[in-house]
Amino acid sequence: MAFVLTDRLPMFDRQQLLNLRSNARRLQADEGPRGDEAKAMLPLIEEELSKRVPAPAKPRAPAKKKAAPPLMEEALAEGVAAAPAKPRAKKKA
Repeated sequence: MAFVLTDRLPMFDRQQLLNLRSNARRLQADEGPRGDEAKAMLPLIEEELSKRVPAPAKPRAPAKKKAAPPLMEEALAEGVAAAPAKPRAKKKA
């Protein structure tokens, strides 16, 4: 009995089908039997993918907004001391 990939499509998971579709799209540009097989396989792969429901996305918590840092003028007006400047490294001659 010959190995027929189309018979195994229902056994593939979604990621395997996506990889197979990507390869078939790449190969369909080939001239010859490989390109012909890829062209024939694409509708079957698409049909099998349509049967698969993607995993639902997990709900994400809303992003917390960070408070904007005060402007230097506002900080000085409020009596907040500016951060001391970092000493610069001396250049070697």
